[in-house]
Amino acid sequence: MIKRYIGLVAVSFACYSMGGTTAYSHALQTSLYGGISRTHIDPGPLHISESETDILHSDNDSEGTIGIGLGWQFNLLNQNNTHGLLGGFIAGLNYFHFSAEPGGEVWLYGMPQFVNYDYQFSLDTDRLLVNGQMELFPALQVIQPYVEAGVGYAHIRSQYCELPTLGSGATDGNLIFPRRSDNQWVYTLGAGVKTQLSPQWTLSLAYNFTDFGTIHAGPYDSDVVIQQPLDIAMKLHTALLGITYQWA
Repeated sequence: MIKRYIGLVAVSFACYSMGGTTAYSHALQTSLYGGISRTHIDPGPLHISESETDILHSDNDSEGTIGIGLGWQFNLLNQNNTHGLLGGFIAGLNYFHFSAEPGGEVWLYGMPQFVNYDYQFSLDTDRLLVNGQMELFPALQVIQPYVEAGVGYAHIRSQYCELPTLGSGATDGNLIFPRRSDNQWVYTLGAGVKTQLSPQWTLSLAYNFTDFGTIHAGPYDSDVVIQQPLDIAMKLHTALLGITYQWA
């Protein structure tokens, strides 16, 4: 009788443990991304010489962004235990490509009455990020909110040029820097929502903020030597649509 009672308790405890505690599972997934990114650039002063320092006023640009991701999803809860704040964690690699041509006005000597030139800053960027995504509120059935963060490396090709403003009367003095490459660390922060289309397919919509730090343009072309390189702080605001396939 005692042995039978002990066996019954052991079986009951095992069933409770399997049904009521956290069950960890994982799966490989791949993602494709597409969206719109808006640049936010903050050019520093352009030191042409000891006697001339120009001020740049920027107009930001919006262009398309494409990307691909490879991740490993860890589900922290089983189907019988969906209460709580955290539902799952995804760790992986994301690659994104973005090109744009933001520009603006050049105030010669920093004076608004001397707006005779417009500038254009051509950008071509590739970035590879180690990314982490945390799913929230697993009890929600249709829409799954999440937050994410990433850090990685960016390869940036850029070129700065100035041309006379139409109607300004200026006809010469074009300033064209050679194309330059920068490699630097970047980080990204984001939040979004996702919905499951099928057991394997998931659709997501997110906002991502990316900080590229400071890009250096110049320092000279074949005709004009400037006093020091032009520093341009650059950030991206991106609305991103993603489609993800989870491998069984």
